[in-house]
Amino acid sequence: MKVCITPEMAARQDMPMQGDGDCTNTVTSRSATALKMSFVCKKPPSSGEGTYTFSGDAAYTVKMVMNTTHQGKPQTMTMEGQGKWLSADCGTVKPRK
Repeated sequence: MKVCITPEMAARQDMPMQGDGDCTNTVTSRSATALKMSFVCKKPPSSGEGTYTFSGDAAYTVKMVMNTTHQGKPQTMTMEGQGKWLSADCGTVKPRK
């Protein structure tokens, strides 16, 4: 998946967040090397928290834990990922608002 991050977003250390699901994201702490956040989504109802750990200014790793309900049963999912700088030109990929 490719996500466009504008220079302004990068300067603020804004990370790409989920755009679907009618979600509210809250940054709970931020340092030079990490950003911690929590989120609550309405569609489907879910909540969780995540940590982005920066490797300099060109890459990061992320770990997210999400709590939801599926067929009436509570579920917890853990997602890990990574991102890296590809190019100064986003081409046809539009930044998320």
